[in-house]
Amino acid sequence: MSIRQSDGTFDGRNIVLWATSIDPDKPGRKTVARAHLEEDGHLLLHRHYLIDDKGQERMMIELRMTRQ
Repeated sequence: MSIRQSDGTFDGRNIVLWATSIDPDKPGRKTVARAHLEEDGHLLLHRHYLIDDKGQERMMIELRMTRQ
């Protein structure tokens, strides 16, 4: 299971969701999901990144969802 939470508000185009641990004694991997709208809202680009110990992000998943 994955729980994510934003530290900001959705501005109508971009959102950033940080991984949140259920058990504070087992923090797990650091990850972030970034999503934004393109093509006048017809394309949602959603990417998941793994964050290493140095704070560097490495993309793990990219989803492109097109509104029909």
